[in-house]
Order: sequence, then structure tokens, then C-alpha cells
Amino acid sequence: MYTPLDHPLLHRLRENVLFAAGPIGSTLLSFNLTAKDFVAYPGTDREEMHDGCPEWLNVSNPEILRRVYRMFYEAGCDAVDSCSFGANDVVFAEFGLEGRTRELNRLAAQVIGEVRDSFSTPEWPRYAFGTMGPGTRLPSLGHIEWDELVVSYREQALGLLEGGIDVLKVETCQDLLQTKAALAAIAGVFAETGRRVPVVASVTIETTGTMLLGSDIACALTALEAIDVVDIIGINCATGPEQMVEHVRHLAENSRRPVFIGPNAGLPEVVNGEACYTLTPEEFARYHEIFVDEFGINIAAGCCGTTPAMYEAAIARIGRRAPKARPSARPSR
Repeated sequence: MYTPLDHPLLHRLRENVLFAAGPIGSTLLSFNLTAKDFVAYPGTDREEMHDGCPEWLNVSNPEILRRVYRMFYEAGCDAVDSCSFGANDVVFAEFGLEGRTRELNRLAAQVIGEVRDSFSTPEWPRYAFGTMGPGTRLPSLGHIEWDELVVSYREQALGLLEGGIDVLKVETCQDLLQTKAALAAIAGVFAETGRRVPVVASVTIETTGTMLLGSDIACALTALEAIDVVDIIGINCATGPEQMVEHVRHLAENSRRPVFIGPNAGLPEVVNGEACYTLTPEEFARYHEIFVDEFGINIAAGCCGTTPAMYEAAIARIGRRAPKARPSARPSR
């Protein structure tokens, strides 16, 4: 049976709605990085390049990542994602980085941790979320075996914990079997290390109204609430907040855990051959106000295309208020 974790962040969720930024990849894309940014140790016999691998920036150009993190902490966010979304064996194999998953996740946590610590105070602690994405192979479709996926996620979770991450965030979940593999790996790591941090499990609901493999939000919630290691349940990515409303309503009305919501900055539109997000800061703030005031979510977040201005607008509109009590939520111990 699930017992609420005794952790400062979860205590804060009972006192204040928190704001969390997760658009690391889309923000990096807006910087128009070149191949030079992905070269580590240039001009030495250790020179190494992995062009197009965002997680490699933790080695080759961590100052770019620090710049991104500072932007969102300065906007008033309580938490920011690490650059570790694709930092698993499966994705790293595409860059010749397999076998270095633990090392690079440890470094990812350390890089964001430096920035987090520069903003955090006893009166206003900040957090770093260790993002763990779905990878590129779905077990339900036979792309990868369960055991291989669990090993990959084990290495990622170990590295993030060793680097000092505050929260493990299994996000953009498209296949519940993939999600369960990640959570099984995390549970194993907690048992192995004796260390426990809060865990977010956040699914992606497509414009079709279901996850990629057909599970709706009711099915996802039932599956995730049965897993004791999950502390916070959410929805992120795929759509803007407008398309999420009914899914958020169901989650907030039925989840017995705190609720995390991280929409994209609207549905992308192609402008001059490039994908552009058109949601305004005012629209982002208005929808999150609905999610907070009417539905009672606990973490107002954002995913692809969201900007510091959007978080500033949401924080100004919503404020540092306590979350609305939800009848479905478990009482705290």
C-alpha cells in the first residue's frame, strides 16, 4: 500500500502550488546550436563530438545549459528539468555513447544542481527534476525487451541520484509497459541504495484522446496508482492546455496523489518551414489558473515551446497560493 513519502517537496505541495519548467530541448533548439557546441575537449587528444545529442552538452558546453536553467529559475520557477531526457542506453546507442549512461546522468544532475543551489534559499528552496524520457523503442510493440529497458533506466536513475537530483520524473510516457519498466528500475535503485526521492509519472495524451498505444487517462491513472513508488501523477507534452482540459479534469477529480500538468505552448504550426508554438503567456497563465482554481492541480508546469515569460505570467496570475483541496486526494499522514 502506498504511504506518502516524508519529503520537503511533498510537504510544500500541501502548502503551495509549485511551478516547474521542462522545455529544455525546445529552448536549446531556439539557440541554433552548431556542431562546435557538441565538441568536448577541442584541440586535444581527448577531443570528442556527438553532434545533435543534447545530453552531451553536459560535457561539451555546460554553460549553455546553465544559461537555460538560470532563465527559468529567474522567472520564478520552483523547479527546472535536467538535460537528461534521452540519457538512456537505448538512445545513447545512436550516438555511440552506450555504456556511459550512469556517468552522463550523474553529470547532468551536477550541472543543474549548481544552478539550483545558486537560487535556492532556506526560505525558498528550489528543486531540480531529473527527467527520464520514453526513449525510442516501445516494449508493447516488441521494439525492446523488458529486461533491457529496466537495465537502461536503472543506470539512468543511479546516475541522477548520485549527482544529487531532487526528483525523478518519468515523463512523456507513451506506452504503459515502458512506464512500468522505468518505475520498476527506480524502485530497484531505491532498494539498492537506500535513498528515496519523490517520483513523478507523467503520461502523454495525444490529440486522439489517448496515449500513443491507446490507453486513455482513466486507464493510465488506474495503472499508475497501483505502483507504490509513484508520488505524483501527471500529463505532459503532445498538446497545448486547451486540448488537455478534460484529461486534466479527470485526473484531478480522481487521482489520490498530487497532480502535475505540463502542456506544450499550444499545438505547433509550420511557419516558414519551421515548427512554431503560438500560445501566448496570457493564454498559458489563464489555462493554468483554471487547472489550479477549478481542478486543484499541485504543480503548474510546461513542456515544449514554453518560455520564461509564460511562467512569469502564470506566477503573477496564480500567485503562491495553497492548492485547492480535492476530495479524491489521500489525506497526508
